[in-house]
Amino acid sequence: MLGTAVFWILGLPLPFLFGPMAACLIAALAQAPMNGFGQVSVAARTILGVAVGASITPALFVNLPKMAASIMLVPAFIVLIAQFFIGCAIGVKFVGVTWGELRRIVAYVVVLAILAAGFTAVVTTLELGSPVEAFLAFAPGGGQAEMTVLAIVSGADLGFVITHHLTRIVLVIIGAPIAANLILRWSNPRK
Repeated sequence: MLGTAVFWILGLPLPFLFGPMAACLIAALAQAPMNGFGQVSVAARTILGVAVGASITPALFVNLPKMAASIMLVPAFIVLIAQFFIGCAIGVKFVGVTWGELRRIVAYVVVLAILAAGFTAVVTTLELGSPVEAFLAFAPGGGQAEMTVLAIVSGADLGFVITHHLTRIVLVIIGAPIAANLILRWSNPRK
């Protein structure tokens, strides 16, 4: 609540999202004990799931050909080893985080933000999407729930953003085992 209040008073963006995140990070760095909200978090993700599901309309399928060129950029974004950085940024639990870990995560997020900005420039230059939608489609630290909230709050085309993230997730699920197998083969050549 304190983080939300501080963000609200200072007029910072998305106080109900970024305020608690900042407060939890500060508490974690101070090694304060923290607990999640359990079933409340499950309910919140359920509501976001309904919002995502509601964005899958016939209009989305009509617009898929327009999104195809932009969606084809997702594999390039993944290759630029992004999934690793996103996984690090999302996977790190706040509890027990050190200043050194925080600096590394921030560095990864900065690299991803630069990549996302570059892909945003390509998408907007080719007129494949608006700048906000394109950035959210390739945004760093992009868990689907977080990107859904940001897309809703910013008024972006939720279908556009979620279609790109779903494409990324499917490609990673399919491609990760293949990439891991190739890496193992290259690192352990047969003698």
